[in-house]
Amino acid sequence: MTAEKVRQFTLTTDLTELSPPQRDDAIAALADRVNGLPYDERPKWRRSAEWKKWFAGMTGAERTKFVAATLPIGFRQTLEAYSQSPADQRKQFVADAIQHLREDGAAAVVGSMTDYGPGGPPVLTPEVEQQARMLGLQEFYSRTSAETKAELAPLVEEMQRQLQAVRP
Repeated sequence: MTAEKVRQFTLTTDLTELSPPQRDDAIAALADRVNGLPYDERPKWRRSAEWKKWFAGMTGAERTKFVAATLPIGFRQTLEAYSQSPADQRKQFVADAIQHLREDGAAAVVGSMTDYGPGGPPVLTPEVEQQARMLGLQEFYSRTSAETKAELAPLVEEMQRQLQAVRP
């Protein structure tokens, strides 16, 4: 699977012309394609404007289902890539991410860690954003080694401080 193949799928399938069952099938097919992307193809796919249009055309329930289907595998790939990086790069990544958090807040870190191309990431409802956080944390705590958890602990703590600072 390649980012271009996923892009072609989104270009040749119009959600607005599909019945509800067909929409479910098309969204599941898109999720399967995204989940089939190797780690290095995911950023290429994220930069594509076509999938953002698709995501914008989904209902709230469809977005929730799509995020639940694709985020865990993407997060797992990211954690695997992190753990396979040299120790000095991992240390620098954590230091840079903490600095970005302190200077610019959580939105800046997400933007710097995941390149969504022109227009930035898609807008998420608070419910979908909360679901994404929960899925990410589940993957982090259930799938990472003790070493990786220890290395990322300062970053996770800073993220928690940032999230608490935004809560009313």
